Amino acid sequence: MWRIFLKDVLNECINNEKLMNFDLTYGEWYKNARCELPDIIIRCYDKLLKKGETKQDFDEIFSKRWFYAKDAKSQIELQNIGMTKFAFPIKTIHSAKGCTYDSNLVISSESEESHSGHWRCHWIQGNDEDKRVGYVASTRAKYLLVWGVPNLSEEDRKLIESLGFKDGSS
Repeated sequence: MWRIFLKDVLNECINNEKLMNFDLTYGEWYKNARCELPDIIIRCYDKLLKKGETKQDFDEIFSKRWFYAKDAKSQIELQNIGMTKFAFPIKTIHSAKGCTYDSNLVISSESEESHSGHWRCHWIQGNDEDKRVGYVASTRAKYLLVWGVPNLSEEDRKLIESLGFKDGSS
């Protein structure tokens, strides 16, 4: 649930014109962020509450200085990254069901205790539901599928290569 929350917050930030305006000075952007981010976080957090998460009091958190800035009035220009939206969609495995993309990056959890998120323990060796999650994630790509996995032991490297993957680090 927290990964979905983080994805939702990041997507809302990307879609927020004030936060993606890189023609501002740092001080101007900081002021916008201070106004916009609390609403984004609370709006996304409300989705978690519907799934049974315990209510948190954000008023106290947001009333404090929770953005670190050496000089909020700084006239430093923000660097323009050349785009206001990502040129590619960022989705959870569940929200990508039924979609097809030319290429797809699926990121595995580092933890084997994650919920259906570890490449070996869940997507290959897991129960039916865990394997289904891995199947859905891995069948969205038309031409290129990339699995982002934690550092591999020699045994894990051989296993993943036996599935047709190639080492992309070199």
